Amino acid sequence: MSNIKKAVNYANFHYYSHPMRVVNLNKLQIPFSLLPLTKIRFKREGWAIQDKAENYEFDIRLSHGLPHALAAMEAIPAIDKAYSTHVFSYDSAIADFCKAFEITKEQFLEMVEIATLFHDTGRLGDGVDLWDKQSGDNCEHYFNSVYWADFQVKPSSERIKKLARIFGDAVRYKDNQARFMGEYGLAYDYIRQLINMADSLEVMRTRDKFHPARLPIARRVEPQVMVEHIIPELVIPHRQKIIDEGRLSLKGQVEYKVSDEGMTESYDDSNYKAKPGYDMQKLAASYIEKMKKYDAAVLHINQQNIDDVYQRVLQGIKAYIIDYKSHSGLQLVHNGFFSIRYHGKLGQQRAQFYQQIFESEKVSEKDKATALHALLTSKAGGQSLRDYVYRSFNQANRDVVIEQLANHVRSYGQWDAATYTRIADFANGITTNNPLERLEGRKQAQPSPL
Repeated sequence: MSNIKKAVNYANFHYYSHPMRVVNLNKLQIPFSLLPLTKIRFKREGWAIQDKAENYEFDIRLSHGLPHALAAMEAIPAIDKAYSTHVFSYDSAIADFCKAFEITKEQFLEMVEIATLFHDTGRLGDGVDLWDKQSGDNCEHYFNSVYWADFQVKPSSERIKKLARIFGDAVRYKDNQARFMGEYGLAYDYIRQLINMADSLEVMRTRDKFHPARLPIARRVEPQVMVEHIIPELVIPHRQKIIDEGRLSLKGQVEYKVSDEGMTESYDDSNYKAKPGYDMQKLAASYIEKMKKYDAAVLHINQQNIDDVYQRVLQGIKAYIIDYKSHSGLQLVHNGFFSIRYHGKLGQQRAQFYQQIFESEKVSEKDKATALHALLTSKAGGQSLRDYVYRSFNQANRDVVIEQLANHVRSYGQWDAATYTRIADFANGITTNNPLERLEGRKQAQPSPL
């Protein structure tokens, strides 16, 4: 999996797939737990039957979720090109930065893209962004602890730590040039400007009037360059991208008129006819294309991707164990909905049991598939653990997953009802006979209290 794909999956699972928790009114934060995600649907190709499994379904943050973050991230190459072409000191500043930290220009841009992806990960509500610090912390953590893990050649640990801090600060202070430049100076500020530019282009979707004069690059190029290049080559194409993705909530009309030394430069956007309002069909179509592009959702379960499926299962299980390690008792709200559940010792033991199965090299592929079927279909308990696994799958239509998983299990031959029952009964505390040793081909485990 590429670095960008890894980052997209990480950011979505850990941040963007969570419901908002705050109603934000003019910088007044009102905690509110009942804020569910928005569900979008896309009909499965070749699925003629009208039933519960006919649509892929995804739960998203409509305004400041993964679609917005991905669009901002995807704008970085075009923004970099605009700066490289029209801003005199840009190329030399970036070259000096890369040399100082022993990274390539490609790695630099990749890090900018990932930082841009993370720029809203700390958000707890829509409206004015009051969570840049949390987003910056998330970004810094990712570059410190995750990004470089699979690199064969990488900067020194000291440089990695400093890079993480710089990119984290570029997110923390993306809207505060004075604070960032006070810390780093102009050369490093280009990182912040790229992130700010990407986020600012996305502002078009939520404004009736968009003013390119407020973009960071407008302070570094002549008005003529803005009119002849930046607006038609960068701003207008990004607006069209927003429209094509069904995310234009307001008009997004461009207004640019600047007078300088007796000369006036303006951009004529009068031919643009806006059709504001979310288009959920376009949004779903563009979203699923991005899920394919970034391998960011489970759309199929088969022999080709089953290892990735199990890694996602483990991701969900481990996150559940961490989140509920010290939590015991009733919880009233889950996933933005009122849903009373009790969390206790059995939930932790269930999760740890399934973790052992999916991490074991001795459990057969057939038995792992059966165990996953037990985890996802058993009605005796484990609803919250299932929620974590489905969130890791980034697939909200559980009927699709069960249908595909059932077909995959059948590919191994006759259905093993006895193994399914042993796994489900132990996981749910119905029996004390741990089937793990039998699954691993060892001696049958003796009864032990759950």
